[in-house]
Amino acid sequence: MRKLFQISNPKKLWRRYLVGLLLLLMMLLCGHGLHITIINSGANDAEIIDLSGRQRMLSQRISGLVLILSETPKQPLVAASLREAVTQFETAHDKLLIFAKDIPTVAEIYAEGSNIGLDKRSREFIDNVYAFLENIGNQGNTSFSVLQIQNAAFSSLLSQLDDAVKAFASDANARIGTLHDYQTFALVLAISLLVAEALLIFWPAHNSVVTSLDTAEEKAKQLSEQNSELTSLSQQLDHAANHDHLTGLANRKKLSSELARMLKERRENNTHLCVMHIDLDRFKEINDSLGHPVGDEVIRKTAENMKARVRKTDLVARVGGDEFVIVLNIDESHPVQAAHRIAEAIITRVKQPMVIDGNTCSIGASIGYIFASGANDNGDDLMANADIALYAAKNAGRGRAVFFHEKMRRDVEFRHTLGQDLQHAVADQEFFPFFQPKVSMKDGSLQGLEVLTRWQHPNRGILAPEEFLELAQETGIVEEIDQQAICKGLDALVKLRNDGWEVPSISINASGASLQSATFVYDLFAKVEKRGLKPSDVTVEVLETTLIANTDEATHATLRTLSEQGFKVEIDDFGTGYASLSTLANLKLSGLKIDQGLIENLHEPRSKVVVDTIIQLSQKMGLEVTAEGIETREQYTSLKATGCDYAQGFGIGMPMSIEDTKKWLTNYGRPVRDLAV
Repeated sequence: MRKLFQISNPKKLWRRYLVGLLLLLMMLLCGHGLHITIINSGANDAEIIDLSGRQRMLSQRISGLVLILSETPKQPLVAASLREAVTQFETAHDKLLIFAKDIPTVAEIYAEGSNIGLDKRSREFIDNVYAFLENIGNQGNTSFSVLQIQNAAFSSLLSQLDDAVKAFASDANARIGTLHDYQTFALVLAISLLVAEALLIFWPAHNSVVTSLDTAEEKAKQLSEQNSELTSLSQQLDHAANHDHLTGLANRKKLSSELARMLKERRENNTHLCVMHIDLDRFKEINDSLGHPVGDEVIRKTAENMKARVRKTDLVARVGGDEFVIVLNIDESHPVQAAHRIAEAIITRVKQPMVIDGNTCSIGASIGYIFASGANDNGDDLMANADIALYAAKNAGRGRAVFFHEKMRRDVEFRHTLGQDLQHAVADQEFFPFFQPKVSMKDGSLQGLEVLTRWQHPNRGILAPEEFLELAQETGIVEEIDQQAICKGLDALVKLRNDGWEVPSISINASGASLQSATFVYDLFAKVEKRGLKPSDVTVEVLETTLIANTDEATHATLRTLSEQGFKVEIDDFGTGYASLSTLANLKLSGLKIDQGLIENLHEPRSKVVVDTIIQLSQKMGLEVTAEGIETREQYTSLKATGCDYAQGFGIGMPMSIEDTKKWLTNYGRPVRDLAV
């Protein structure tokens, strides 16, 4: 026994380690296997319980849909939903029946072949629903099926489904309990093994280490001789920690410390300190097309070019893949002009083509720069402001240098604040509709109202879409705004009609995000139907630019489905985005709206030719044409003579609140007129 706790030959200790490791590995594998078994069993049981639980809900949903169809048979969407629900019920039942065979308590409930088992009752329930679907609209043939379905869904079938859920759950709990017992046993065994290894392996190893320490002391003198080598290695590591490995330039860590030092010297010496943030243009194209080795060489040569354009006392750092920062000490009388000259020189040099491995590489550079100006300036603020200026340079077209000014920061902060306000606006329902009338050019009668979204900002008042729409698209909430505008527009139509106004229809605008939603048409149909309206009461307007930006099949499928469901679909602002004629040919459209930019220039011969051509083409294709932006009698008269169908614009009516819309409807009055102004 004593030999177990001693090591006669430390070199043979590895044998004990190997045995201990093998035992630990075995326990880990067993524990892992048990854990996986518990997880898989739990997941499988959860699926079965969830599936059986959903059978109860499906039976109630099927019953409800059957009742709806029995009262109002002509509802194709409800019938489709019923068919889908009963298919899901039947599929789930077949799957549960397979699981039930392995569990005696559940198998007894399902009792295949028994007239009172859940299998028999479920089959009868499914057959009755299919029979009902085949005889929709024939009350004489479906009334008894409806009664059978209702009785099954709320009595015997539901009771047995409840029993099945409980039986499945009971079996799952019993199985998990057994697995947990095995896992507890494995844990106790593993702890015992660790204690044994501590006594047989680690304690003897400790004694061996103590002996080795005596030997180590003898080698201390040898280690002291290696101090000089370690010092040299430390210096190399320090350089690697503070410099970019590819270019040898300072990295972000080095930049931070050096910038702090240079700011301190600036305050002491009263010099001009400039921070430039540089981003390479089109560099990603080099990596993607020629590979990273060529891209790395481009970075190295670019770094050399930047260093060649500044003094040795200036700092050049690489802070990202294709991002650089230069810190300049400028002692000239016009420091901003001097910094701009340096920036322009860097841009000019960087955009010179490079030949690398036989490949000609052309890139560019955008620069944002700022000067330290106050006693309290710090590196983080200077870098942040230089980055804002760089963002402005890239937005202005790239390949240029932009000097930071405070308005840029205010713009960024305002945009950030407006983005936060947008989130609150969606949650607080701050969006509401304005309405702009559209009239017939044949007799001047009202044809509809276009819903135009406005934002009731708590501090800035009413905001038009151009003030927040782009930001809403960037933040991904434009679809929610669309839904609020649609609901409130439909509510307004119902209210106007209830108040006695004859409003034929409303037009709503759909964003690209909404059109890509798989549920857009279904949701719109449900909203219309809920309010007692018809799809023909609603026209969906889609910007021409949206069609160009969203050429995917999902968008086109949504537009086709809208038309098939009875909604009108029109292209808005036609003539601005240059939509191809194939778009008009492939989509089932109701009409298009000529962009107001073309209407404004109608007095110019070329613009008039374009407008006349659009109208003639639309007439041949059976599309209704609306002219937007009509403000003068001359525009109205000219378009009417050309055959334009409808008119819209400030000359007809401004975008108005619902109260002002009622006033407009009151004053409009006359049934036939050349221009409603």
